Amino acid sequence: MIVHAQSDDTEHGVSMESNENPGRRDFLAAATMSLGAAFLPTLPAFADDEAVTTLHILNYPIDGKCGEAKVPEGGVFFAKTFGKLEDGSCAAEGYAVDEGTANGTGEKDSKRTYGIYGK
Repeated sequence: MIVHAQSDDTEHGVSMESNENPGRRDFLAAATMSLGAAFLPTLPAFADDEAVTTLHILNYPIDGKCGEAKVPEGGVFFAKTFGKLEDGSCAAEGYAVDEGTANGTGEKDSKRTYGIYGK
């Protein structure tokens, strides 16, 4: 595909057509696309057979309870860094009574289901 574009900068005496050097144009287009793709966030793929890690968080999504989530390995760093979840189960923190489930209350995790545990 050839794109014809012309830029005229008569004030500085420069006139340049984009098809003057198609090899350079193709290289710049490819480099721009590669750099753009490098800055897109990579979201972990959630496969049924993917390894998961049990993480927990106190007082979330219900105050006075412990929320426990199974997080795919690819998302553990983000859950711990941005979600403030910690390694291990709620039972390790003394919350061993299963009280059902609840969805997260934040904008980013409202569709995540947490196991809720009490003392």
